[in-house]
Amino acid sequence: MTDIKARYDNQISPYYAASRIWTDGVIDPSRYKNLDISGY
Repeated sequence: MTDIKARYDNQISPYYAASRIWTDGVIDPSRYKNLDISGY
């Protein structure tokens, strides 16, 4: 069970998803407002 939880905890990271190109990238929270306004 510990192995399953460790694997799950690793895979919910936004960096894990971005490294597999499941997302358009990871947005730095300090830049979010400007990206949201510009339409990214």
